[in-house]
Amino acid sequence: MKKEEILEKSRAEKKDEGVEFALEKGRLYGVTGMTLLYFALLIFNCIYKQNKGVLAVGLVSSLMAVGFLISHVMIAVR
Repeated sequence: MKKEEILEKSRAEKKDEGVEFALEKGRLYGVTGMTLLYFALLIFNCIYKQNKGVLAVGLVSSLMAVGFLISHVMIAVR
């Protein structure tokens, strides 16, 4: 294939690999950051004997957010 044919097919797809890469990295950093924040709060609450019910709500809500994100990505891929 020639360079022009490859470029034409790439433009016809209307998918930008740079944008997809940035979104993927953003998701990775977001989930990692929220997980680290959760563990920091967990350790803090264990040290100072705080209410652990709040952390359970945070864990469940973050799991729901990750599930929503995965479902959204799966729909977008189709």
